[in-house]
Amino acid sequence: MNKFFTYLYDFMRRHRLLLWGLLTLTVVVMGWLASQLSYNEDIVSFMPKDQQGQKTAAVFNSLRIKDKIVVMLTAPQQDDPEAPDRMIEAAEALAEGLQPAVDEGLLRSVTARVDAGLLDAATALVYNHLPVFLTEQEFARLDSLTRPEAIDSAVHRVYGTLISPAGFAVKDVLLRDPLGLGTPLLASFQQFNQSGDYEIYDDHIFTADLQSLLLFADPAHGSSASAANERLIEILEEQLSRIGAAYDLQADYFGAIGVAVYNARQIKQDTAWTLSIALVVIVLGITLAFRNRWAIPLMILPVIYGVLFALALIYLIQGSISTIAIGAGAAVMGIALSYSIHVLAHSNHIHDPRQVVAELAYPLTVGSFTTIGAFLGLLFTRSQLLHDFGLFAALTLIGTTLFSLIFLPHMLPTGAPKAPSPLLRRIERLNAYRYDTNKWLLGGLVVVTVVALFFFNDVKFDSDMTRLGYEPQRFKQMEQRLETLMGDTSRYVYLITSADDVDQACQSYSKVRSLLDSLAAEGVVKAPVSAADFVVPMAVQQQRLEQWNRCSKLPSATASPRMRSPHSTVGSNNSLPPLMSPLRALPTTRCLAIGSSRVIMVRCLSAVWLSITT
Repeated sequence: MNKFFTYLYDFMRRHRLLLWGLLTLTVVVMGWLASQLSYNEDIVSFMPKDQQGQKTAAVFNSLRIKDKIVVMLTAPQQDDPEAPDRMIEAAEALAEGLQPAVDEGLLRSVTARVDAGLLDAATALVYNHLPVFLTEQEFARLDSLTRPEAIDSAVHRVYGTLISPAGFAVKDVLLRDPLGLGTPLLASFQQFNQSGDYEIYDDHIFTADLQSLLLFADPAHGSSASAANERLIEILEEQLSRIGAAYDLQADYFGAIGVAVYNARQIKQDTAWTLSIALVVIVLGITLAFRNRWAIPLMILPVIYGVLFALALIYLIQGSISTIAIGAGAAVMGIALSYSIHVLAHSNHIHDPRQVVAELAYPLTVGSFTTIGAFLGLLFTRSQLLHDFGLFAALTLIGTTLFSLIFLPHMLPTGAPKAPSPLLRRIERLNAYRYDTNKWLLGGLVVVTVVALFFFNDVKFDSDMTRLGYEPQRFKQMEQRLETLMGDTSRYVYLITSADDVDQACQSYSKVRSLLDSLAAEGVVKAPVSAADFVVPMAVQQQRLEQWNRCSKLPSATASPRMRSPHSTVGSNNSLPPLMSPLRALPTTRCLAIGSSRVIMVRCLSAVWLSITT
């Protein structure tokens, strides 16, 4: 090793033009490659890289509900009768102001009003596929419902409701289902409304006291798309500031997108501050120790070269890196600086650069191998973040070591060596002290070690991933306000079923409901909410269709005479709809678990895409 670097030094000393040309070329090429590297601040990079971890990360990124942005407009004064109308005007103005974000592809939509077609869509879902939603208990109920006396009673009851004032609101449902076959299914939608502390005023969602109005924005990108979301948050905050001032309202928002953007900003700020403070401390220490105006650039240049070397190779290897890993990699700067400090400090005692290379090549490379190997060991972890950190640290040290042994010796100052500074003399005196001969020090270390043996096992590791990121105080306060106003202080956890195909996912999802029911019976969870009634495996759908068609009293595609009322002219249209093909549900199924202190409340939601087979 010594001979190789000594020969390289002699060769480069004879060919100075090649030396500086090679240095310039490598810096330019590595700088260009490093500029092409993409950076991400995705918190999901903490998850393992194994099959289960990748599946979890993929599902987590696909959950659009976690990226929803909730906007709250609040009146500054209580009991202001004009506040609701003013907030509605502000909401419409805000939705219009956010339209440029929609046009730019930053937002999918802004929901300021309640969609009146949601109820019709839910009703159509139930009745267009009614047979596949009926359970064994409901099929057993059909015998009693289709008896002549039961039909006559139902028709009279429906007729009485239609001619009453309430008939206007429920006319469509009554005419479509006079026997009430789908009524239990429609009623099951109520389970998704666990928090009832809100009011619908003029098609807008208010809190129960009408002092706050809620809007919802659907971002087009996930929380990991920091560049696009940075622009979105800028537009949103600008519009909220404008609306708040124009309508005398308190305008604020909350959502994972905002938290992710501020978290990315904080990471960049923390990284800049960490590096700046480290550089200031290092520069101050080097200045006091060496008293040489060239000492600082000579020590920092190898580290800068090593960072460029690492970023360039990472671009060629994987194309991107976590900014969190780079921020944590600031700790490597101290290790990398030690290599150049070794060379510079050694040159204070041995003025010949060639001899410096000859004496330091072996210990410097062997010492770097052990450190680099330790960081490369992180490549075998299952966390992408640790993988990035290990790769960045190892490559930085490799680049720094190469610069310190190839280029740095040619930059060392010539002339008579200067006397060491008082600080450097004290450091050298401390290094020369024989600590192994101090019995008091050795005894103290033994006592501390023995005491530590009784407490080391009490160390607890924080498994709460919410503590990994930074959340501004304004978002914490906004979240608390939402929980207080909506009467829900619970925490949400998603239970997700996934499979190789849709049918297996539906079957797995059906099992989740029984699991939640059993946990609720044991008191482990409460308020379980499941969409299992509407996520039916294909085999079960087919069985229910066949069972429906075996019921001779039920209509298959035409109207049944028994479904007509002799007392009204609308009875001729009172028939069940034709049977449709089996319902195909593609669920990105998710269960929402809410934890309050030691009690976990579980809600299940399901995002279902529906299509009718032809």
